Amino acid sequence: MATRPRARHRGDLRERLLSGVASVLRDKGIGALSMREVARRAGVSHNAPLHHYGTKAGLLTAFATAGYARLGQMIQATIRARRPRSGPELLEAIGGAYVRFALENRDQFTMMFRPELFERQKRALVRGREGVHGDLEQERGGVYAFLRTAVGRCVEERYLEPGDLEVATATAWSVAHGFVDLWFSGRFVERLGRRDSRRLYQEVLQFFVAKLTGVGPRPRRRARRSTSRPSK
Repeated sequence: MATRPRARHRGDLRERLLSGVASVLRDKGIGALSMREVARRAGVSHNAPLHHYGTKAGLLTAFATAGYARLGQMIQATIRARRPRSGPELLEAIGGAYVRFALENRDQFTMMFRPELFERQKRALVRGREGVHGDLEQERGGVYAFLRTAVGRCVEERYLEPGDLEVATATAWSVAHGFVDLWFSGRFVERLGRRDSRRLYQEVLQFFVAKLTGVGPRPRRRARRSTSRPSK
């Protein structure tokens, strides 16, 4: 079924508004962001952001939601391209995509972790008069699920113990996100003199995954034989 012109127009308008947010953040920062300035940059009426998102918080929630959706798409594309054959390779692919997205989309990535600026709703639905545009929690949870699945595969392949799942997932996320924060702060250039972010992160990621998972699958533990004699 062909897309209706009105529905297509609404979708195009939303994209233009979100592009307007990105433009303001890139040029002037969050302090200069207003509904009117976003509308001006998007080339639409000053009432358009209000009509679609209601408030500035609603607009920023939509911008963050779109960021998580784009991050999830980049992770999926990376997995398809690299075709990881093991849990550690999958973990490297996902970590690399996470950092690459952050480096290529600094303003949107930063906004994705500013929840105090979002709509204060239980599920943070992004709504407009024509309905729901997206669900922040759903998109955010989808990205985390990629990472948890990769660590879960490492557990299944016996690179990690079953009890390691949650803490290993949290550690992997911390390494990727911490690298991004330190790179944005300029400390890696200052302390290490390293200016190639992708090469440095690849080295960090490979080192982390190797130390986390060891050199190969762990042998299955054999069940201990009981030394007690059967009762007569």
